[in-house]
Amino acid sequence: MSIISARIKNLNSLAEEITFNCNFSSEDSERKISMKEKLASNQEEIAHLSKTVHLWNEFGNVPMNPDTEEIEEEWNSFPVGTHREQIWQWFEEYFNVAVYDLLYSK
Repeated sequence: MSIISARIKNLNSLAEEITFNCNFSSEDSERKISMKEKLASNQEEIAHLSKTVHLWNEFGNVPMNPDTEEIEEEWNSFPVGTHREQIWQWFEEYFNVAVYDLLYSK
């Protein structure tokens, strides 16, 4: 299991625990609000990671010249001729994820 998949799995488990605790605990309302805020944050992170993986998989289907490692079709605002490492750098900067983790996410 990749680091990203493991993180999503952990976030989902934590979300289930928070939801259960919010619904059935007798914790004070301030604590419940804090737990719900954490749940919302986790859900945002899950959505962010899921989008990252989706785009990465989409990028994997873009035709690329094997000699130059440049894309042969426009993809996600990157023009034809963009080198794969430039797109990798974009993934790392925009999504705050290591390309290594995406490459070995299966």
